Amino acid sequence: MQNFAFFTLHSIRKFIIYIYNSKFRMVHYGFMPTMLQGPEYNCSSVMPPGPAWAAQYGVKQYRFGIYSVVFGFIAEILYLPCVLALRRELKTSCFKIMYWLAIQDMICLTCSCILFGVLLIEGAVYCSHRVLSFITGSVSYWIWCTASPCCVVLALNRLCEMINLSRFFSATRTNVYLGICASYGTFMVLFTRPALGVNSSLQAIIFSPLIPGHDQEEYANWPHAVHNIAVAAASSMIYVTLIVVIVIKSVLYTT
Repeated sequence: MQNFAFFTLHSIRKFIIYIYNSKFRMVHYGFMPTMLQGPEYNCSSVMPPGPAWAAQYGVKQYRFGIYSVVFGFIAEILYLPCVLALRRELKTSCFKIMYWLAIQDMICLTCSCILFGVLLIEGAVYCSHRVLSFITGSVSYWIWCTASPCCVVLALNRLCEMINLSRFFSATRTNVYLGICASYGTFMVLFTRPALGVNSSLQAIIFSPLIPGHDQEEYANWPHAVHNIAVAAASSMIYVTLIVVIVIKSVLYTT
């Protein structure tokens, strides 16, 4: 066990040293509109922005595109009654958090399913549909960086309810927690590498616009990677703790 722990810590240390000494030490924070004016986002350095980019670098993805649009509309319709039902219970902190998450999901479905599907059908790349690609990627990125910590807050809410600490989720405090999540998501969108590269060839929203002549490491967004790891770790720890609490309470109840 000690050997395993030493190996794990040694591996993490080597990884940190690698990141520090590698090309990934590039600036990860900056004002997003300013970054977009940089040469790494200059489509005109290769050819003027427009349909020619889609014709040369894109692929019209009809099946996945139509699926995304149809799935998005169906999910939006099914979500509507859920949102209306949650709205009636906003006095309860748990339902307030779920209501906020549902609103974010509906916004995200519009971008990451419907608009994304339209761009796939068009065979779009960033330089062929810069405005629509920017809206789709940026809103989806904001929703992810806002909703994922909200999910952690929801897990904490359930845990506090189980251990009689629900006072930490009063109406005012819950609003503060949600406001912090929204502010954090806004910071990530405005001050880290933008997720604006809707690419039909890869059928994904990526950080790189894939402009020829630029190394993909230029677009590395390490704050986003750290965010994903932190959310996964925090969620796992909270839910494991919640399971332990439920098991203990169940045993005490049955005995």
